[in-house]
Amino acid sequence: MKVSNSQSHALGLPQLDSQEERTTIEPDGVLRGLRILLVENEPYSAELLTFVLENIAGAQVITAASAEEALFKLLAPDQPDILLSNLLLPDLDGYSLVELVKAAIPKPGRSILAVALTSGDRNVNLARLRADGYYTHIPLSINPEKLVTKLARVLSSQTNWQQ
Repeated sequence: MKVSNSQSHALGLPQLDSQEERTTIEPDGVLRGLRILLVENEPYSAELLTFVLENIAGAQVITAASAEEALFKLLAPDQPDILLSNLLLPDLDGYSLVELVKAAIPKPGRSILAVALTSGDRNVNLARLRADGYYTHIPLSINPEKLVTKLARVLSSQTNWQQ
């Protein structure tokens, strides 16, 4: 991950410790080597998010259009590192999905970082998201570079994440 304090050709992010100085993360390849299970039932959104995560961030994306399909894909030998899921799915809501995902992980000591995709920042109950197993949320309306940067920031705050 490329991190700098300059403003040239990079995105500004507030540091986790709330200092006034801004940290910037360049999105190119910042998620390289990570497997993301993207659960999105809207084909256009799924296609756009997959393109951004693979081509800008360097991640490997596995897509699922429903909670049932996502659970099935979790049975694969190579489990994802990140669950990136819309909360509004046709078969289950995202809250129920993350509970099932956490229960379905067969490897002891293995966890998946869950991030919710929401329709916006307003009316998001972060306490409920965290209580149900999500680390945070990202609005679907966010621009592609900010999406990648926010994911990178979330991952860099996790002590067990290795690049």
